Amino acid sequence: IAELKGQQRENRIDPEIRLGLSAFFPEKYLPDPSQRLVFYKQLACAEDEASLYALADELRDRFGALPDPALLLLEVMKLRVMLKQLRILSADYDGHSLTLAFAEDTPVAPEKIIALLDRDARKYSFSPDFRLAVRLGRIPAEGALDEARKALHGLV
Repeated sequence: IAELKGQQRENRIDPEIRLGLSAFFPEKYLPDPSQRLVFYKQLACAEDEASLYALADELRDRFGALPDPALLLLEVMKLRVMLKQLRILSADYDGHSLTLAFAEDTPVAPEKIIALLDRDARKYSFSPDFRLAVRLGRIPAEGALDEARKALHGLV
């Protein structure tokens, strides 16, 4: 409809997150596969952190305290919300570097990226294909999640 009206349609971003984390709803916590699927879909559709907190509250009310893998899943979903807002296509950690791939229409100001590069050129690099690399060395996957959050907060 927007295209017919001559309005530009915004492409939806569905970021890929590959940090090597084991984040999921354990079968013991949510034994019914269809319920797990419903909650995974609700997490994937969340547009803001408030929606994620509401979903976490619903899970606690219905099934009890969230186990560690489910808590980690919520943290990954918070990261995903930020990636969507900043129009970042992916976040990858390869065991040494975290790479954030930006969409060409990202709202991130170039000055923010330049400030990161100026702050520590050995840690940060930016490529012509809109990828910000953050050299982390060998850290646990949870550390990569924390570093991704820090990098994103630096870009807001």
